[in-house]
Amino acid sequence: MKIVYPWLIHATGWVLRNPKLFILVPILLIYILSYGVVHDLTVRPISLALSLGEDGPELGFGSTGEMYAKVKNGDFLLSRISLLAPSSVVDFANMRQIHTLQHNLEAHSNVYVLLPWHTWPQGLWQKQQYEASALRALNHRFKPELASLFFDQLHKRNHLVTAAGKVNLYVVHEGDLPLLSVEQPLQVLFYETSKAQNAAKEFLRYFRYLQGELLPLSMFNRLAAFAQTILCIVFVFRVYFSICNQHKIRSNFGLICGWLVEVFLASAGSFSILASYKGFQEWLAMLGPVSSYGTGTYVLAVMLFSSRTLFRTVNDLAGDNSMDGHDTLHRRLIRFYIGINNSVSNSTDSIYKLTRFVRKRCFVDKFSSNILPVPNSFVVLCLNLTGLFFVFGFFLGLLHIFFLGLEWHLLVDKYLVALEAIALALAIDHFLQQTFLVGIILIDLNRVELTDLLNKNPSLYDAEFVESMGEIDPISSFMLGLRGPLGRPTPGTFRHILGTHFLKLSPASSKRFWFGDVVSFFCWNFFCQIFTTILVLPYQLLSDPAHVVKLGYQASGKHSYNALFYLEVAVTILFIFAVSELTFTLTYSQRQRKEVDPTATLVASSHLEYNELAQNEQTKYFESITLDNGHNIDVIKIATNSKSSFLVSTDLDRKVLVWSPLGVVEKKTPMSISTTIDTIRGSLHPEFWPISMIEISDEGNYIVLVNNRHSVIKCFDRQLLSFIWEINLAAELGLTPKELKPMLAFFRKKTIAGFLARKLLMKKRNGPDGRRSSVSSTASSSTITGNFPPPPLRDDDLAVEDKVRDFEQSLNRDEFVMVFENGHMVTVSCTDRKIKHYYMFEDVYGKGLVSENLRVTTAKQLTTSRVSDRIICDLVNGDIIIASAVSNIWKFSKLKTSKAQFNNKQNTMIKAPGVPMSRTATAMDTEFLSIFKQNFTNSPNPYPTELPTPKRRFAAINHYTIFTIDFVGMVVRVRDLKAELLDIQTGIIIKTFFIGHFKPGLFRVIHSEPTHCKFCGCASVETMSLVYEDFYDPTLIVHTFLLENKKSRNNICLRVERDPREIRCLGFDAVVEKQYWYHNIEKWEATDMNVVMGIRRAGTKNSDEVEIRDEKASHNGEFSLLRKRRTRAPVAPEQPSINDVWQGFVVTVLNGQFLEYKIPFGDEEDEAEFACVRPNVIAKYGYKAVALAFGRKIKILYLGGGKLIESDLYYKGSLSSLQPSLQPGPDGAVNRNDLLFINKRRRMLERRKNRD
Repeated sequence: MKIVYPWLIHATGWVLRNPKLFILVPILLIYILSYGVVHDLTVRPISLALSLGEDGPELGFGSTGEMYAKVKNGDFLLSRISLLAPSSVVDFANMRQIHTLQHNLEAHSNVYVLLPWHTWPQGLWQKQQYEASALRALNHRFKPELASLFFDQLHKRNHLVTAAGKVNLYVVHEGDLPLLSVEQPLQVLFYETSKAQNAAKEFLRYFRYLQGELLPLSMFNRLAAFAQTILCIVFVFRVYFSICNQHKIRSNFGLICGWLVEVFLASAGSFSILASYKGFQEWLAMLGPVSSYGTGTYVLAVMLFSSRTLFRTVNDLAGDNSMDGHDTLHRRLIRFYIGINNSVSNSTDSIYKLTRFVRKRCFVDKFSSNILPVPNSFVVLCLNLTGLFFVFGFFLGLLHIFFLGLEWHLLVDKYLVALEAIALALAIDHFLQQTFLVGIILIDLNRVELTDLLNKNPSLYDAEFVESMGEIDPISSFMLGLRGPLGRPTPGTFRHILGTHFLKLSPASSKRFWFGDVVSFFCWNFFCQIFTTILVLPYQLLSDPAHVVKLGYQASGKHSYNALFYLEVAVTILFIFAVSELTFTLTYSQRQRKEVDPTATLVASSHLEYNELAQNEQTKYFESITLDNGHNIDVIKIATNSKSSFLVSTDLDRKVLVWSPLGVVEKKTPMSISTTIDTIRGSLHPEFWPISMIEISDEGNYIVLVNNRHSVIKCFDRQLLSFIWEINLAAELGLTPKELKPMLAFFRKKTIAGFLARKLLMKKRNGPDGRRSSVSSTASSSTITGNFPPPPLRDDDLAVEDKVRDFEQSLNRDEFVMVFENGHMVTVSCTDRKIKHYYMFEDVYGKGLVSENLRVTTAKQLTTSRVSDRIICDLVNGDIIIASAVSNIWKFSKLKTSKAQFNNKQNTMIKAPGVPMSRTATAMDTEFLSIFKQNFTNSPNPYPTELPTPKRRFAAINHYTIFTIDFVGMVVRVRDLKAELLDIQTGIIIKTFFIGHFKPGLFRVIHSEPTHCKFCGCASVETMSLVYEDFYDPTLIVHTFLLENKKSRNNICLRVERDPREIRCLGFDAVVEKQYWYHNIEKWEATDMNVVMGIRRAGTKNSDEVEIRDEKASHNGEFSLLRKRRTRAPVAPEQPSINDVWQGFVVTVLNGQFLEYKIPFGDEEDEAEFACVRPNVIAKYGYKAVALAFGRKIKILYLGGGKLIESDLYYKGSLSSLQPSLQPGPDGAVNRNDLLFINKRRRMLERRKNRD
């Protein structure tokens, strides 16, 4: 077996202990290397801005419009005069002499001279001002091409020209030039006339292009540069949204800023190295004589390819939000550098498949394991460079077809320089990604989210603000009205479409990247470059034997630096250190520094094998949130709502606390809502205890406490921070407390009919005076759930608009619903305390026909996409009553169940949902129906006094239980040792499962993510599981039902269970059952991620693994006990830690895999306090977490990212969150990562609406 390099283990451990050095040292090296380019891009524009206010003459070339108009129509020649000065041609004396020479030449007819200080203003200027103006124009105003055309032998100090030993004068004339008279110290070094045809015309066109006087080309260049800028900004935002939507990095903005700095320095470093290697005095002149926007193209190309390796680095190092992404940072870092990655999302990523192919076929894995580690990002870099060479080879071939001679060589040289610069920049960028960017990601993975900022900013205590952070990017949340002053947009509007589009952005696939992004980008750049080159480049001057104009020639010169330059470099480095120290202080606290050392647990001498890194670790850590500083005694009840982030807990000291776990990370302070009963007459109000039930609304605005002993309910308003009403149900309903045993309680949203809503809104908008006034309002119509939308509003009356908005909000009120054991039902409006009382037994069976023994055994709320408010009640006689809310009025009906009619040809029509039945409707079974008919026909009164309820001869083995499957409207009903899958729409018992004897209240039904069936397109699930705990011992039993034939790639279709005509799909008749038993389970709870989370004692094994040994009696044992009594008492052992006593676990019910997880704890937490008590209560928190109470403290345990609350979760799990479901099976079948069922339905509706 191959052993990981010890030096790699030691080096990665050093990186984890010193992340700041790992970030700063590489970035400072590249910064110093590229400082020349960085100086020109940062300090030089500042120097230009400061020099604009200086006084002095304005020296320049002047206008060439009149000259170009005469040259186009005449036969003019072009000559070059090169003048050499021993000191500098920009000295005042030499400049004045050159200006005199220009004046003498232009004194002749049809002679024009192009000179850098052609515009010589007359005035009272000093010599130094003339020299400073000439140097200012040479350093800031002239392009590098112009400077190379007119100057040579430059002397630079601190990247600024201070002297020039040679100047060129270009003379456009007719006929021969007169003799030149130049005084000392100037010397004529070159004086020659061009022999090329139309030399003057082509040179003037090229010169005017460099000056920006050709208006069409100048506008084209500006539009191209502007398009490049917009494209660069759009691409940066695209990368930002793609990283945000992966939910792997907490500080997405910080990572993008680091990546931009990395790309900028890599590009600058590449230019700096090539300029020094090829001898260029100006790095801007490397891209050829026509380089108006070549720099922007170069930087954008580097960003394009760098983003590819960025996504690979983030994916390999940050992992996936699944159980595979929770390795220790040390192991994960080693895996990253070796190139081992088991991320779930890789199974459908084409670049991952190509990377694995290259690593296997090109022996990269062998090289990585035997010689030097090779990360996956390096393989991606090699693939990018290979593709880049092919793209440039294709374009060079096109250039060879359309251009010949010197033009082809000039363009080839330009593109080869660009290719070298991009390749070198990508190599430097890869080095920075392996060091600088890896350090940033490690700090992000190892830090507590917003720990230090929340301690210093108490205004962030708002739970809703903190809860929304980290869920989606701030731009999308602002556009969708989740954050900020804007309201929720209407579906189909531009803001809604754009906001949802940002949420769906993801890294481009390999096919789209190469054939879409790369090819389109380089084709566009190739067209722009060729178009500009053809119109501007003077082709006749390229083959001029006199070499009057040297295109592509770079001016020679010398560089020197003084102490000011080095001081400037030192100050910038000091500034970088200061900013980095401030950033590390805010994002990398002292507590996190302490936690780094335990993270890097591997030592260089440990024999770590490659196979160990390729597999998941046996023990991992949960993510946790600790709730402390609230209770002083054991917690006995935890109440949660999966759609709300608030948690309510009670203890033995009769204290009721409201927590906001997602509001503050550390030192959470709960709010006490302990109260008294005020509706009981007397001077002393008893304490509100015991608390039978606690219910939380979906938004967390209302909390209702239920006291069953006194039949009192009390509502707490979180916004008002006080109790708003208290109701004594016994006094209000005239019933005894024994008759008011609650079976179900929940919150719902009151709705209003569409026609009534329109009438009320129209009346409200007309105003009190009866005048008709309309308001153009964008108020959300989702609060009115009628069939017709409100009428359109047109007028802009703000006062009426506010009135209408308030009225619409008043239509949507929270309502509290309670179902009692004796069939009574109560609804209470949370805002105005209005009470409605229903008696479902009388509505279903008739008044006076209800048996005294009839009662509700269990009740559950059923929520589907079409009918959101239904209650399923299971009665003691076997009947099922369905309560449906129709216009806020509850209607009750009895569901007739049947076993024989399922999949029968005679039952090909699906009946409509049940309606309130009449008194003469069919009863629950044949015996009950005969008694009803006999009493009805024999009695003179058509309404019998009472319907007898058949009594059971024996007590039920299992407690009657109903568990709902929301998204398809089905329930699982438990009767004794059988669990029946029942269709609420038709009453057909689809499937009967045989189960064991379980403890009351510990039965769950979970299933995988609902997807579309491969054949019919309806809802389907891959697995469905029944989970319960054995009645006699702490054993968790899982019954998982799935299709046996994996190669068909088909799920359990739920359409075939309702439509017997469907023969393409497979339903529950084709499933196979798999059982998994887990022993010694202490506490457990099922989550919506198709997994079970819980805790058990550490070190325990399943019964299949426990060795049973026979005990033999021995007489020596009796004497050994006597001897032990005479020995001294042993020293008290050390207090065990929480992980020594308790061990967390996760069960993936898809395949029964049992994964062990350790429970994390902070520095301020006493680990022994958790270990000395038993976990007494557990509850599901959100959709993927559990809240576990250890004595007086509560820990919220979860996996993956910090987003724990999902308000619109219509599915019960995500296949992408489970590693085993995406790995290839033994038979070669690969499971798909299908789209979410509800999201696909929404997209279809949006697409249909847009098409209409």
